[in-house]
Amino acid sequence: MTKRRQRNSIIILSICIGIITLTVLGYSIYFYQKYFGFTPSINHQTWAEYGSFWGGILGPLFSFISILLLIITLKQQKMISNHQIFESSFFKLFELFERKRDSFRIEINKKKIISNINGKKCFEHIYDSLNKEFGKNNVKDVDQTRANMIYSTNFSQEITSNYEIYLNQLFSLIKYIDEYCFMDRKFYIDIVISNLWLEEHLILYIVCTFEMFQAYKKYVEKYSLMEKIFYKKFVQKYKEIFSLYDKKAFGKVSNEVYKRALNSI
Repeated sequence: MTKRRQRNSIIILSICIGIITLTVLGYSIYFYQKYFGFTPSINHQTWAEYGSFWGGILGPLFSFISILLLIITLKQQKMISNHQIFESSFFKLFELFERKRDSFRIEINKKKIISNINGKKCFEHIYDSLNKEFGKNNVKDVDQTRANMIYSTNFSQEITSNYEIYLNQLFSLIKYIDEYCFMDRKFYIDIVISNLWLEEHLILYIVCTFEMFQAYKKYVEKYSLMEKIFYKKFVQKYKEIFSLYDKKAFGKVSNEVYKRALNSI
């Protein structure tokens, strides 16, 4: 539950309690006046009965409201406690993910010279290779079959295996947020996505349309994971990749801008 929804729930509940209280008091006053009137009395017994009447009406009412507020307080305390547990676990998992990403290591063979690269350079290499393959012969329409073939044939087993492990770790973190965060999910998703390198983000944009990674695509669209790179030239360069995503993947982009981008490819 987001902070806004939580605040709205409290406001609605407060209004409901106020309406119930005023309704009970209104009917009580109406029926008392109708049958007994409001003429002041000098009889002590009458005042005692009058006090008992209001005690019988207001006592249970205030007890009910007190119990209701206690339940709400306990529920909020439980939510805050669960969120603190989630937040602590999230930052530990995020730190672990970043360490794993920074230690991402692959071996490349360039002009018969074998070298090892790690971290950001790995993603730059994968992105450059994908971009180069997709751009061959100036072909702009890249269907899934060709994309899958590029991925499976252009990279060694080591690269594909390491990248799939990385991708699984990334989306395990996103799934954890999706399942266990009940306040400001988008805030924590944005923490993860804003810390991706540009090439890392662009690779994600490509591979989440591949058949083997379709399970991740729903999170891309649900949390608008491509919003921050919508205006990058590469994102709108290949029609078949761009059009495979629902507009939700690109966040708060207006329908007009989205359609113009789609039609201009």
